[in-house]
Amino acid sequence: MNKYKEAVDVLEFGRYWNRPSKTSFSVGNIYNYLHNKHSALKQEKTTPFQSTKMHFNLTNFLTITSALAAPFGIGANNRHHPAKMTELKTMQMAPNETALGHAVVSNRCNIPIFLWSVGENISQQNTVQPNHTYSELFRRDPKTGGIAIKITTVRDGLYTSAPQTVFAYNLVENLVWYDLSDVFGDPFMGEFVSLLPSEPAIRWEEGVPPRGSQVRMLDATTDLILTVC
Repeated sequence: MNKYKEAVDVLEFGRYWNRPSKTSFSVGNIYNYLHNKHSALKQEKTTPFQSTKMHFNLTNFLTITSALAAPFGIGANNRHHPAKMTELKTMQMAPNETALGHAVVSNRCNIPIFLWSVGENISQQNTVQPNHTYSELFRRDPKTGGIAIKITTVRDGLYTSAPQTVFAYNLVENLVWYDLSDVFGDPFMGEFVSLLPSEPAIRWEEGVPPRGSQVRMLDATTDLILTVC
């Protein structure tokens, strides 16, 4: 599993930088972290990342951290340049694209929710009405790799630091590494939240993430369904 270890590091370190106690975002700190990690990996006898061209270094890490931490990254800087969903579709270039699963968000609340699909670019705001769903084919951003679906209960909440639930994933060959977290509060506090199928199961009985890692791995042909309320 060394082949995929850095994919987990991307998600885990993104969660670290996403903590409310963090008030600054240092690209230098990220670069030093990844540079030291890469140097250590180069001393090992095997080099799976080079042989498979796994681009999970600085660019991929910035994708996850910027997607999970709006005030520190991509959200504020690209508000007036959203990527259209038709443009995002062209990024889906996996070898077996027709067999890929989907990232699905199912709104069971009695109010609309708002979401953005964030990679190198930000999609337009998508409004998901009660008892409706949003779906996108698993994709890999050609420059940054990772994708984060950011969800709020407030219109334009991505740009106002409203409480957000973040469904982040990385498509790596035939696997999807994914994570679920909240930032700037818990938009679905008091409601049931689940991301299935997952093992161990991700279920937030009161709409608040538990302590510990939420990073999971799944075959890329399987749909992942995030249900809120």
